[in-house]
Amino acid sequence: MKQIIANNATNRDIRHHAARWRANINLKREFPTLTNYMVNIPPGGRTDALVQANITWLYKGHTIKTRGLDADQIEAAIQATVKMLNIIENL
Repeated sequence: MKQIIANNATNRDIRHHAARWRANINLKREFPTLTNYMVNIPPGGRTDALVQANITWLYKGHTIKTRGLDADQIEAAIQATVKMLNIIENL
């Protein structure tokens, strides 16, 4: 079982790097590196509670910190990522 997990992780890494390489060629731009990711979920188990995603990026020597806030943690992370894209567009 451990061998299968290791192979799946390796295949996923290869697909990720291949997709990133293709994007670099097609978009002709450098991508930021995600250096820290933190999700704050309030206690209590309420489904309508707001979740905060804090993401730290490194881009051309600049540290960029973005935050997203939503009831869905994936949407919060997407918001933070879109903010980063808007910031690097102006660097």
